Amino acid sequence: MAASEGCLTLGISGSVAEAVRCETDSITRRLDEFEDRSRRENLIFYGLPDSQTESWVESENKIRDVLFILGTPLSEGAIERAHRLGKFDHNKTRPIITKFSSFKIKDLVFSSRSTLKPSKVNITEDFCVATRKLRKKLTEFGSASGLPFSIRYNKVYINKKCYMYVQSSDSVCEIDVHKDDAHVHDATTAERTATHRASQS
Repeated sequence: MAASEGCLTLGISGSVAEAVRCETDSITRRLDEFEDRSRRENLIFYGLPDSQTESWVESENKIRDVLFILGTPLSEGAIERAHRLGKFDHNKTRPIITKFSSFKIKDLVFSSRSTLKPSKVNITEDFCVATRKLRKKLTEFGSASGLPFSIRYNKVYINKKCYMYVQSSDSVCEIDVHKDDAHVHDATTAERTATHRASQS
């Protein structure tokens, strides 16, 4: 009897622990999504000449020079702020993070970035640490496929198929984008779906 009660207790404890883990993962993921939303008007510019005494005004002027090359000169208030990231290093060029006044303006600039391909200047979107890591995993997966691919936030699209990184298994799994986009309202459910499919394969 005692043994049965012990097994039951262990089973309940395991279920509670799993529920707590899932809830913690869900909260963490939602916090990451909230942070990403707070960064959605930001772009990061790489490869622009750096100096130890560079001011925020000088950083913004360098960004405006890039925008002129892109053919997207903006009004005075379109850039809320622009500054270098990190401490100055003679051996490195610090990126400049730029916050635009709206997502629409930021998207206009980002969509024009291909104009810079001949130069050393590169532009990326700004995401939280967790999203940057999963996008790196998706980029590696896409590159390994040998096929053209595109990354949209936390998913990679290859040959009309959609894939998502599953942290619990540290793997990239295919998801049914039509079904999941229509019925899945958060990344937690999508990841659980991908995890389930991964366990079946």
